[in-house]
Amino acid sequence: ENKSMTFKRWFFLLTSIVCYWMIVHDGIWALLILSILIVVADRTKSSLLAIASIALLVLGFVYFKVISSNTTLYGYSVFAFTGISFLVDQYKKRESYSILDTFVFLFFFPKMLAGPIVRVIDFIPQLSKSRCSSTLVYRGFKLVIYALFVKFIIADVLLSVEAEHRGINLLLQSFIWGIRFYFDFYAYSLLAVGVALVFGIVLPYNFDNPYSAQSFKDFWQRWNITLSTWLRTYIYIPLGGNRCSKNRAILNILVTFVVSALWHGLTIPFVFWGLAHAGLICLERYVFIPFKGRWMYRVFVLLSCIFLWQFFRFNNMTDIDIYFYNLTTEERLKSSLLLSVICALVSLYVIESQWLKHMVFEMRSSHRAIICEVTFFALLITILVFFPISYSFNFFYLNF
Repeated sequence: ENKSMTFKRWFFLLTSIVCYWMIVHDGIWALLILSILIVVADRTKSSLLAIASIALLVLGFVYFKVISSNTTLYGYSVFAFTGISFLVDQYKKRESYSILDTFVFLFFFPKMLAGPIVRVIDFIPQLSKSRCSSTLVYRGFKLVIYALFVKFIIADVLLSVEAEHRGINLLLQSFIWGIRFYFDFYAYSLLAVGVALVFGIVLPYNFDNPYSAQSFKDFWQRWNITLSTWLRTYIYIPLGGNRCSKNRAILNILVTFVVSALWHGLTIPFVFWGLAHAGLICLERYVFIPFKGRWMYRVFVLLSCIFLWQFFRFNNMTDIDIYFYNLTTEERLKSSLLLSVICALVSLYVIESQWLKHMVFEMRSSHRAIICEVTFFALLITILVFFPISYSFNFFYLNF
């Protein structure tokens, strides 16, 4: 059994490094060097070396996202946050992890590019368990097929609106893009969880019906859950959270969302996005209290979050100026965009429906349920195989 577990660890590590190298090529060497520093800091229990490693991981954001011409080091943000959480957790409570286990934790390929972000205490213990069973493989297979369908058929085909528009049409396009952005990221996260399950590793789900959120706080408990948890655990709570004065609590919220913004990219549009969400959270906590829970407020939350995703499409202030200029320019309403909005809303309703989630995420034992499930996934496979499009794994969130 020990040999089997050791083989599994080496298989995970070598497969992860090869997969990542095929995507980023020379960038793998930077991450390997940083990984060695993290491991050395852990093994020597040197606080100074741990702080230096964290500083290098943070400086990596500046280098890879601003200075370096190589802007395609996919997965660095996830790698950096994973490494920082490992060093902080080990400083607080020293656990004995082997060098091999630590490298597998840092590089495990399903989560490497865009998460979910996993803590070491939730990941490494799974490496010692022989969990690769037919049940997990089947669950993983379902998630992979479903994720590919959501990405390629719904996000890339059904909700594809690439033409530039103005006025009301640009507003509708922005709404469609916000839902498409969610489906694209949702599909990637499910794909990562599904592939990991096939190999016997359970990763956390990253979304929980975010567009049905009751409030902005509720939204951030449902959207990119592992990132929100990381920010709360390693930024917000250490700063004092809400157990302090009102002004200090507002500052803590501001700092947390600015860190989140800079994690995505070191650009002015991302800073604006972070400041906007910080402002909305503060207003909700201290001003919007009478409106929370009402359906109109839920609509306001939904539209605000979708609209703010547009800043992920901008690279600089010029892009922002052009967007708002086009937004104020008149253009005749296009029926095709109205139809696309209807498709987006229907898709969102179906994707978030409980009956579909039961079929995709749960293991059901009744004869009727099994027949429905097999038929459903056979239909998805048929559509994926015979749909006349060329598939490309251009997940939008990989850019961050």
